[in-house]
Amino acid sequence: MPNPDDKSSFFVVNTLGPKLNIYVLARQVRDSYKYKKWRKKVFAIKGKTCEICGCNHHLNIHHRGRLIDLLREWKIQRLFEALNDKRLWETKRGQVLCSDCHSKKHPELNFDKYFASKVLEQTKIQNAELILG
Repeated sequence: MPNPDDKSSFFVVNTLGPKLNIYVLARQVRDSYKYKKWRKKVFAIKGKTCEICGCNHHLNIHHRGRLIDLLREWKIQRLFEALNDKRLWETKRGQVLCSDCHSKKHPELNFDKYFASKVLEQTKIQNAELILG
């Protein structure tokens, strides 16, 4: 817990602003018993194979629509609101994916590959500008 008398820690906490709240809420939702129960239910209904490539190892459940985006769109701001919002827990919102296919759905979470792709993209743009003059 930050010390209110320590101005540096107060400043750091405040610079994170509202984004921190939505990420903390998403983490609380993912850590909840209801989320774990929902994941098991999705596996039970959809099976234990990746819905994209068909492999059966390193499986995850992907929330159709990023959880953070759904929380924002539906204006869910508290854990109890998330736990009681039936739309969030519909099994049709779950997709069984292997870790490789899941990381393709969320390139921003795979920082090394994401950063490398952005560098490559920028290099291509710069090379095209050099060629075209």
